Amino acid sequence: MTADNSMTLNEEAITWEEFESEKGKKYQVGYLEKNEVNGEDPEKKLMDKKNFGIAVSWPVTINSDWILTSGDVKSRAAITQYALYKYNGSTYDYKLYFTNTEHYNYLFYDETGDSYRVNTYRNGDHFVRYNSEEPKIVYIKGS
Repeated sequence: MTADNSMTLNEEAITWEEFESEKGKKYQVGYLEKNEVNGEDPEKKLMDKKNFGIAVSWPVTINSDWILTSGDVKSRAAITQYALYKYNGSTYDYKLYFTNTEHYNYLFYDETGDSYRVNTYRNGDHFVRYNSEEPKIVYIKGS
């Protein structure tokens, strides 16, 4: 299901950090400063949430339109929408954007089995730039 709006984003508003994937490839994680920090007690929140692993099928699309996630992904992974598309950047070929409603330390797995860690200490929009021979996201783990 596609969301009603396409993503319009000022790329300069994103703060990017570089990491190394499980298979040793460089990738970047970005976040917006305006993402809200939930006012609840973070220690209680961490004890209440459940670790998860969930299979998904997020293929690369031709544009950056938001795609609403399934009810299962919303309830288990706390991800409400995403966009995964081919990016014509100089370093990275693909961008994954997603919106979360709970703090999780996510691992997104592509079809090669490589994974990209995103620690969402803030709720809201998060961004990943990466390279892959098979960029479709097929599995998400969270802790």
